[in-house]
Amino acid sequence: MSTHKLQIADRASKHKGEALTNLHQYIDVELLTSSYRQLNKTSSVGVDEKAGMRMGYAYRTGFRNY
Repeated sequence: MSTHKLQIADRASKHKGEALTNLHQYIDVELLTSSYRQLNKTSSVGVDEKAGMRMGYAYRTGFRNY
């Protein structure tokens, strides 16, 4: 598990029952790439019906424009 994921898990366990709203400091290209690779690409699309396509494009371009 990456350091970022451990930090998020630690923060979540310390603040049970609270929404974690300030996680941007833990999100980087490595975490986005790992998350994208774990997605089920055959599942249904989201409410906007384009999120999967945009995420795929962002992944292929190294998340530079995401």
